[in-house]
Amino acid sequence: MNKLGKMALVFTFALMTCASFSTGAFAEAASGSEYGAASSVSISVMAEQTEYKYRLYSGRRQKRLWSATRECWIDPYWIDC
Repeated sequence: MNKLGKMALVFTFALMTCASFSTGAFAEAASGSEYGAASSVSISVMAEQTEYKYRLYSGRRQKRLWSATRECWIDPYWIDC
C-alpha cells in the first residue's frame, strides 16, 4: 500500500472514530402522567436459580445442571460424579 493509501485509511479511521463519539443522545424529562399506571411498577434484576439434579445410571452416579428459572437443562449431557 502506498503512502497516500495509508494516509487515506488513517484519515477514514480517525473520522469514523470522531463521528462515533460526537453523536450524543439527548432525552427530555417526562412527567409521570404520560406513563399512567406503569410508572409505579418497579423492576428488579434477579439471578437465575440453578440446581444440580442427580441420578444413578448403570451403577454410576451422574449430575446435570437444571435451571429452575427457565425450567430447562443447562448442561447438555449427564456428567459422572
